[in-house]
Amino acid sequence: MKFKSSPLILAASFIPVLLAVCAISLALLLAQDAQKFYAAVMGGAFAVIAAGIYVCFVRSNITVHVDTDAVRFYRAGKEYLNFPYSGFEFTSYVLKHTYNGIPTYTSRYLKVTSKESGKSKNHRCSGFNKSSFEMLMAYIRLAVSEKNNVDITYTPDGNAHFRINKHAIARKYAKVLALLTIAVGVILLFLVYIVASANSPVYTYTFSGCAAVIIISIILKYAPPIFSVKKNTPEVITLYRDSLALGEKILQFANIKLIKLTPPSYRPDGTDFLLARKLTVIYGEKTYVYILDVKERYEKSVSAFKGYEEFFAVVENIFSGHPEKFMRELG
Repeated sequence: MKFKSSPLILAASFIPVLLAVCAISLALLLAQDAQKFYAAVMGGAFAVIAAGIYVCFVRSNITVHVDTDAVRFYRAGKEYLNFPYSGFEFTSYVLKHTYNGIPTYTSRYLKVTSKESGKSKNHRCSGFNKSSFEMLMAYIRLAVSEKNNVDITYTPDGNAHFRINKHAIARKYAKVLALLTIAVGVILLFLVYIVASANSPVYTYTFSGCAAVIIISIILKYAPPIFSVKKNTPEVITLYRDSLALGEKILQFANIKLIKLTPPSYRPDGTDFLLARKLTVIYGEKTYVYILDVKERYEKSVSAFKGYEEFFAVVENIFSGHPEKFMRELG
C-alpha cells in the first residue's frame, strides 16, 4: 500500500514563507531607492522562493510504502529509509503548532523504535493530512499483526456494557472555559486600560477589538463541547456480537463504513488544556461524533470513562483486518 504527500498541503506550508519574502521586499523597496535596491531585493527574493520550492516539493515530497515485510520511505523515486517489521515497532507522534495560542498547523510523524537498542526516532510524514496519516497507521498495524501471526479476531462472549459520567466531562469543559475567560479577561482589561491611558482612541479601539476576538475564540472553542456532551454523549455503551449500542442508538457492524477512536495513550504535543477522547462513526450516509472522555493536560487519571482502555481494545479487535473501517483518531 502506498501513501503519498499531498501537493496542496505542501503548497500551503510554503505560503507563509512566500508572504514573508513579499513583505520584506516591499518594505525595503518603500524605504530605499527602488532603482538602487531592486536587483538585490528581487534576487534575494527569488533565491528564497527557489529554496522554499525545493524544500516543499522535492525534499518534503515523500511516499511511504507499507509492504509485507517492511515500511519504506521514498523521495524522488529513491528509497531512503527501510524499517523491517521484525526489528522495529511503530507508533504515531503528533505535534500541534500554535501562534499566540491560535492553532496554525500540525506536524505528523511516524515514531520508529528499534527492538534491539530501544532507541526511537521520529520521521516526519510531510504533506500528510489527518485522514491519510490515520490510514497509514491503520495499514501498518495490520501489516505488523499479519507478519507476527497475531490473533486479533475477538468478539466478546456476552454483551459488554460501559458507563460514562457525561456530567463530569461537561463540568471539566465548563471549568476550563470559566478559568480561561476570567484569567485572560483580567489581563486584557489591564492592557486595555494601559493603552487607553495613552489618550489614543485608534490604539484603544484596535486593542479592544483584538481583546474581544481572543475572548470570543476561547468561548467558541470550549463552549460548544459542553452542549455536545450533554446532548449526544451516551451514558451507557453496549457492545453486542453484531452491533454497537450508543444509548438508544443501535449501529450494526456490517453497516458501519468507518469508526475512529482516540487511543488511550494518545497525548499530542501542543498547548490544548483539555485532551478529548472521541468516537466518530460513519454509518450509512450519517456521521456521528461523540466525546467519550476528557482529560486535563496535567491530570494523572481519567475518571469519566473508567473502562475506556477495555472498550478501545474490544472495538479495535472487532474491526482488525479491516483498516479501511477502523482507524485511530490522531488529531
